[in-house]
Amino acid sequence: MGKLSDQQIKEIINRATLIQKFGKSGSARYKETEEDTLAGLFEVSDDLGLERKYVWEAFHQTKGVPVHDPIVVDNNDFGSTEIRGVARGKADSELLGELKARLEYYFETEGKLTHKRSKVVWKAKPIGFSRFIASTSSPEVEFIEDDLATRIKVKQSLKTNNKFYIPSIIFSFIGFMMITGALFEANGDEAVALSVFGGLFILTSILFARFINRRKEKKKKNLMELVEVLQQSIERRFKASFIHKQEKSRSIEIPENEAIENDVEQNLKNKANS
Repeated sequence: MGKLSDQQIKEIINRATLIQKFGKSGSARYKETEEDTLAGLFEVSDDLGLERKYVWEAFHQTKGVPVHDPIVVDNNDFGSTEIRGVARGKADSELLGELKARLEYYFETEGKLTHKRSKVVWKAKPIGFSRFIASTSSPEVEFIEDDLATRIKVKQSLKTNNKFYIPSIIFSFIGFMMITGALFEANGDEAVALSVFGGLFILTSILFARFINRRKEKKKKNLMELVEVLQQSIERRFKASFIHKQEKSRSIEIPENEAIENDVEQNLKNKANS
């Protein structure tokens, strides 16, 4: 089956299953250059009852769909982050089903889609104690229609991460107090001990703050990867629909001259028979 390994075949079939389950849209057919590889995939997918158009989309998503790199918007807001991206195509109601499932899986919470003028907003709707956690209840994703493209905005609060700076601040305060005491009040060995412990407290607070900063940067990086996945899903559907329309138009196109010749020939036959 071409150069695909068993693992790649399994991955394509799994993705096709997800696409068929969460979204249904325009049919897509394979390219002639990929006929042999897709023919083998179709044999497997037909036995599993999967529609071939979803296998086609999953195959191209596995190969990789090129998209523009998303960007982090720095709005001087220490308590939140926003990632933006753009993709060709539009997120119709059927594709939104797949995107909604991806968002709920990533944020590990249920969400609600709200249709507004020229855009669709997904908002996290956690239940139970998670409602009081900012990082869980704050995620919001906007799909904004812009001509033939879709702009994506992902927002999430960082307040939960910021709360972990409190221990770092406390340790820094204690460290400075110890060093101050060593300079102005303590003498001899006591001053040395206070200075050493004060330095350790300050060093611990710095290292802990750096750890929190790395956690925040990792969260932003993960959100950028999420936006790339959303972009690829929209681009994949756009590409599939575009190619399908091209092939469909070619398949139904009849040369005008040939059609006229057929009509003339048929008329001559009818006259001859009469």
